[in-house]
Amino acid sequence: MGFKNIIVWLLKSIITLIAVSIIFSSTSSDFDKILSESFKDIYTFASPASKEKTLEFLEKGCGSVEDENAVTANEICSNQTLMNSFKASCEEYRNLKEQGKTVKNEQEMEETCSKVESGELERECQKLRSAKVSVDTEAIQNNCRDYKAGKLKGEQFFSNMLTSSFGGVQNIDNPLFQKYNRFIQFMKNNIFTLVIIIAAVFILLYFLERDLAAFLVEVSKICFGIAMTILAPYIIIIAYNAFIGIDTTPVLESVLSGQLSFTSDAIISVVMLMILKTYNSMILNTGIALLIVGIAGKIFVLVRKRKSQQNTGYR
Repeated sequence: MGFKNIIVWLLKSIITLIAVSIIFSSTSSDFDKILSESFKDIYTFASPASKEKTLEFLEKGCGSVEDENAVTANEICSNQTLMNSFKASCEEYRNLKEQGKTVKNEQEMEETCSKVESGELERECQKLRSAKVSVDTEAIQNNCRDYKAGKLKGEQFFSNMLTSSFGGVQNIDNPLFQKYNRFIQFMKNNIFTLVIIIAAVFILLYFLERDLAAFLVEVSKICFGIAMTILAPYIIIIAYNAFIGIDTTPVLESVLSGQLSFTSDAIISVVMLMILKTYNSMILNTGIALLIVGIAGKIFVLVRKRKSQQNTGYR
């Protein structure tokens, strides 16, 4: 490979990288929607037994928030006066029990006081403080009511409950998501500059080729490369699901057990589902259109080569 060919390859790689980044960044404004749809898929691709257990777990959680007068853990943890009031109520409850007196809502008081006295409530508060997440209690209450009224299906209920628990992707304290947000912000702030860079690289590529036909061939190769970069992951994931199958059962079981330790297969399944959700009709249509241009360019090269060989044979 000569020096010129190396430069041409580098220029084509730059165009492909920037173009693909711009195309996929077009879905960034809908990332909360992508995340919500991925949660639905995590539920959908799990086993029926794990789905049932998950719904039972969520319905049980609804019991603690469906009463509008109920005090949530978030409210208790953010209000020391309220926490002290709970402790005082538990002391009074224990005194009444020792005196053999009947206590109203005894089972509920016993459960609450056990949490307070064992330190479990304090540990929950510590987790809430360290999580840096604002739980939307009102949204959770609405989700519970809508699900019980039959307005929500299982996957929508599961997705809504998760998104209501942390708000949106901006609240996820994860280095990967933070890097993603910074990258998308960079793309949005520099889209005009990136388009100019692509145009400048195309011009430089033209001057290197010094021939319009050769330049168009290189453009078609770039189009084909961009198309394959876009479409290949989508096709591979669809084929994987068709022949092997995506299974998110371990994800649900891990969440229910409170131990967020996923197997490699479970992580692969979640990643594939999220990648699928980044594709929309615009991205797929763009990929198909570029693929057609790339194939047309390859056909043009073959026809041109055959004609050249025929002309050489006639001589």
